[in-house]
Amino acid sequence: SVKDTGIGIDKENATKMFESFTQASDSITRKYGGTGLGLSIVKQLVELHGGTIHVESELGKGSEFYFSIPYVISEEPLHTNENTNTISTNSLDAIKNHTFSILLVEDILFNRIVAIETMLEWGIQFEIIEAENGVEAIEALKKRDFDLILMDIQMPEMDGHTATKKIRTEFNEPKCKTPIIAMSAHAAKSDIEFSKQNGMDDYITKPFNPNEFHDIVIHQLLKGRNIESIAITSNNENNIQTKLTKSNITSGLVNIEYIIDFTKGNKERMVKMINMYLETTPDEMNKIQALYQVKEYDELGTLVHSFKSKFTYMGMPSLSQLSKEIEYNVKNRLNLQETESLIRELIEKSNISFTELKQYLEN
Repeated sequence: SVKDTGIGIDKENATKMFESFTQASDSITRKYGGTGLGLSIVKQLVELHGGTIHVESELGKGSEFYFSIPYVISEEPLHTNENTNTISTNSLDAIKNHTFSILLVEDILFNRIVAIETMLEWGIQFEIIEAENGVEAIEALKKRDFDLILMDIQMPEMDGHTATKKIRTEFNEPKCKTPIIAMSAHAAKSDIEFSKQNGMDDYITKPFNPNEFHDIVIHQLLKGRNIESIAITSNNENNIQTKLTKSNITSGLVNIEYIIDFTKGNKERMVKMINMYLETTPDEMNKIQALYQVKEYDELGTLVHSFKSKFTYMGMPSLSQLSKEIEYNVKNRLNLQETESLIRELIEKSNISFTELKQYLEN
């Protein structure tokens, strides 16, 4: 069960909480926001597994939601990959002795920088060509071959799914066989399956985990070169010349420790990420306010979508979640008046992050 000590729900409204677009009262929507969809979605997911969900609540004291799902305990032993921690000498030599060409297709500059800086830490020779959308990716592939394509899904002009279909159907070998890894903020199983049905070889959820990113990219590179495919653990500690310490971590909005861990203590890489954030984000905050004022909701939703990964990479998951709420509201034209206050909150907290990050760099 999940229990809270919040405002609670009276018995009259408790049975309605699992209905779509329903909240206990209009005052709750005004004060706390939300769409009234969360519990409805949870109920549908539980029932899809043959389960049931219930709520016990007392107004002013909190609520407890509990569910049960019937599962049969398997008698089959857990199957594990015996080669998971094995490193093939031939595979390592193959990586070190090759220069791999990668086409990075991503419309958001900050995300491209993060991906590139992460790969350059691996001690592998990469030649990385950047494209900002599917159209540019197709043109780049016409000019040359690549060992691997990292393909964002949601992009202007041509999305990643469309670009992948064109590569698989309109190009000859070896171009049409180029390994393609989808990169998307959507992590649902249906999104992953849809990407693979469209011809993508693997899937990385943004913001990515550096080790998972490493393992998937290396696996596809080895597979593309017909080299023994095994799991190789990312270990960049020996490649880092100047490391940061966590001695001057602030306890404010920005989780500096997360950024240090993400960049593996590489001072140059971390400073580059912070400066990129400080250079690009203020103008973006001004733009979202302007777009909201003129009711350009589609463009606003697209812009805010790009914030989710950025804020997570920069150690601010609360701002990433706030961006997610704004994106959902404007794209679905829901709670637009309340969304204005969410935008103000996002801008105010972003300003706080600017101050904290500048102070950290100065210290």
